[in-house]
Amino acid sequence: MITPGAVDRTVHGWIADECGRSTVKSSLAILVRVMEQALRNGIITTNPARVTGWQGQYDRAEDELDNPRSLALPDWNALTTLAGALV
Repeated sequence: MITPGAVDRTVHGWIADECGRSTVKSSLAILVRVMEQALRNGIITTNPARVTGWQGQYDRAEDELDNPRSLALPDWNALTTLAGALV
């Protein structure tokens, strides 16, 4: 069963594996078409392959490569707050 979450995680995996934008776009286009046919045939009720916002993830990934510190917690208080929430 293909879900929007599974498609989203797959796209994020492709981005993490440094697949090109055109590769992701072409792969999604094929998947969307297959799911549209399944929708027309009444096999599914919605098209799970219609994900949005994935192109913005490329910009974020590039920013993180340029500035790895952007992934870190901002300060000691944020760290202790997070640690307290996990206990």
